Amino acid sequence: MNKTVVAFLFAGYKRMAGILIYDPSLREFEEITVSVAKQYVVEGKVNGLYWKDGFQLDERFNQTDIPVKTAVGKYRSYISGIEDIKPMYSLVRVIDTDYRGRLYEVVSNKCARIKLEEERLRKLESITKVSGCFIRKNNISLCEGVLYENRKATINVFGGVEREDRKQSGL
Repeated sequence: MNKTVVAFLFAGYKRMAGILIYDPSLREFEEITVSVAKQYVVEGKVNGLYWKDGFQLDERFNQTDIPVKTAVGKYRSYISGIEDIKPMYSLVRVIDTDYRGRLYEVVSNKCARIKLEEERLRKLESITKVSGCFIRKNNISLCEGVLYENRKATINVFGGVEREDRKQSGL
């Protein structure tokens, strides 16, 4: 199960101090050093980044920009350098349920973890950057590394309702 990059952590304006990642198996955010992050990225354990003479944003994960935390509560865009940006989000999990339909779990650079219906995900993407998926007019394409979980109930032939095994897979 891959971790997902959420933000770069800089000491000042130019020196990278670490990376903020989200670990879906623990459902928590972790700050890791540059050397640990490099090891994870080289081993292919981080969604949104690859290594080629340094950290590179992975456009296959729709990671075209990333927030950079430069001080307490201060974020800027890695690509444009614009300061005081809106939070950016990454899709980390898709959940199918009986009662709410399909839910999209996103995480932000401010350590929020939110489940959204499709309409709200589309609205969020119209406001700010959402990586981990490609949102088009007719469909939402998930990127490799985004988890899928089926929480739908099945009907037992002998009467009653059983829960399907919670299936998790990277789509």
